[in-house]
Amino acid sequence: MDPNDAIDVGLNPDKLVTGAFVGIVLLTDVRPYTREDARLLKKKRGGSGWYPDHFAWVLKQPKRILPPIKAKGQLRLFKVSGAVRNLIKVIPL
Repeated sequence: MDPNDAIDVGLNPDKLVTGAFVGIVLLTDVRPYTREDARLLKKKRGGSGWYPDHFAWVLKQPKRILPPIKAKGQLRLFKVSGAVRNLIKVIPL
């Protein structure tokens, strides 16, 4: 995590949880990323521009995981361990 990126979106980098699952969502659609998506993200301070040939993930029903579940993530889709899946199953959706 780049501390300057956190500051740019109004977060305190010293208080961010890293190395953990902090929430779950329902993935309802994957579609082409549009200029309108980029404008919306910029307005909400959550994006850095429009990129052709990228995709937007439509996420619904976000749920925070408290306390966060310590786990190593990856910068791509990946299989979650059985132990983590079992912990996530007890989160009310």
